[in-house]
Amino acid sequence: MLDFSKASEWKIVETDFNPNALGKVEANFCLGNGYLGLRSATEEKYLGETRDLLVAGTFDQFSPEEVTELPNAADVTNIELTLNGSRFDLTQGTIHSYHRTLNLRTGLLCREVEWTSPKGETFCLRFERIVSLKRLHTISLRVTVTPKTDAVITFQSGIDGRMTCDGSQHFTEGQTRFYDKHYLQFVPRTIQSDITFVVDATHLLDSQPLSGGALWLRYEVAAG
Repeated sequence: MLDFSKASEWKIVETDFNPNALGKVEANFCLGNGYLGLRSATEEKYLGETRDLLVAGTFDQFSPEEVTELPNAADVTNIELTLNGSRFDLTQGTIHSYHRTLNLRTGLLCREVEWTSPKGETFCLRFERIVSLKRLHTISLRVTVTPKTDAVITFQSGIDGRMTCDGSQHFTEGQTRFYDKHYLQFVPRTIQSDITFVVDATHLLDSQPLSGGALWLRYEVAAG
């Protein structure tokens, strides 16, 4: 459910997770800086979601029968979490608390969840995301996981170049590269307008001990 009661504070709030309202929330919480436009799908994937990243001025025509449109660029926002063998999935397990807030003044999208997996293990998670106004080519995400007990946590992320515009693929296969054991790169080109996209991503993992032997984990991905 969307809560607009804090609109005077420049904030829109989602107070609970509803898998039947993904499209509405993705659109209301979209981020942009005038150059990049990012639809706010959650980091983890769900049936019925739509992931869009549009870049100003990069129009392309898939075929003479199709309209000219902005191509849907590669996705860098998908982060799959596995917590002690259980995939983080809000349609499974138990949600104890849930808030997602878009601060329209700062451009920060923040989601905070306390979730118990089907195995009965509880985790607190915080997801933060911005599309930078200062660095027009940059999208940054940060994920913080705080387990209640010892946990094995796996993050899976990357650059997904399989995005389409309602089934129309506007890009060539593109070149992929992983260099310096730190940077991911994907370089596709639009088919008709011949515009080259260069998508880079890098990751940072940090941890901090907590009481009870647990670990506070922070995972960051930046793309541009």
